[in-house]
Amino acid sequence: MRACRIKKGLSIKQLAALAGITPEGLSNIERRSSNNINITILSQISNALKESISHLSSFESLPESTLQEKLLKAILLHCHTKLQAANKMQLSVKTIYNFQQRKYCTEETSQKFLQYIKEVNIQ
Repeated sequence: MRACRIKKGLSIKQLAALAGITPEGLSNIERRSSNNINITILSQISNALKESISHLSSFESLPESTLQEKLLKAILLHCHTKLQAANKMQLSVKTIYNFQQRKYCTEETSQKFLQYIKEVNIQ
């Protein structure tokens, strides 16, 4: 993200203003001291830079050894919030949250997760 900002000749303050976030927040994101970047904020930065979210992020390198990791990666690659993902899968956000916390899910829910994951070519 930082390299893209610099390539476009923007300072942190300029990009932050374009994206509607604070310069401190943008600085934290660029330094990766903010581990859990809100997809909405990432979308705002993406729009301000006129670049795709996948171009700005390293979602492709996220682990995918468990179904929970695959689901998280798919949500990010789809550029969805959990609410958007839940709506697409016709599930509740609570269902996704519970699953990510390693709680039980039904076979039907598991199949919905797998279909959603398959849409972004995660095996």
